[in-house]
Amino acid sequence: MAQADIFSPTHIEFVTFTAAEAARITDVQPATQRNWRRRGFLSKQSGWARFNAAELAELVLRKAMSDLGMPHVEATEEMHEICIQAQAWATTLPGTIEFEPGTDNLPSPIDGPRYRFLLARPPWGENEPEFRRARDEVELLAAMNGGLSVGLSIIDLKAIASSVVEGVAGPLFLVRQGPDESEILSALHRAQYGDVEVQQALEAIEVDWRGMFEAVKS
Repeated sequence: MAQADIFSPTHIEFVTFTAAEAARITDVQPATQRNWRRRGFLSKQSGWARFNAAELAELVLRKAMSDLGMPHVEATEEMHEICIQAQAWATTLPGTIEFEPGTDNLPSPIDGPRYRFLLARPPWGENEPEFRRARDEVELLAAMNGGLSVGLSIIDLKAIASSVVEGVAGPLFLVRQGPDESEILSALHRAQYGDVEVQQALEAIEVDWRGMFEAVKS
């Protein structure tokens, strides 16, 4: 088994931003960020809060929802998945990805977006808005022609991504050569149990797996 079959050729690192930087980028002030986090609208973080692209997109998305009169919703898997789609749109915009030398021709671990628009219609009340997805303008138009146009609220995830990118004015994603930490930790576990090919692959990327195990034993 070749090293390429064991480890990914590249991995992605996410640029993160402080609460103050996030406020400048998204216009959601730190006090509001803390309030949303305390009420369960944003995911819990240990230590000082930092925001990656998806988390910046969530601030912009929640602000848009507030402006549309939608109730806030808790930090659910659905909200996380929506923000990942906004993050995916950010990868399609110029200047958001910085490639380490030698990685620009290698396979990238970044997936593209699957849909662009969220559609919801009031009344909201105390209920969470029920979002429908539209992949593109064609699906959006079909949904509107299907009787959803009255009172319809539309959120454009590409526009949310563009807002974040404009505020950052720099890279959001760093493509680095070789495996990430999680892949290496998984390989170390396999090496510990005698997987010779994995041991050789770790040595090829100059990971001293023997020394690590000896340090743990001592």
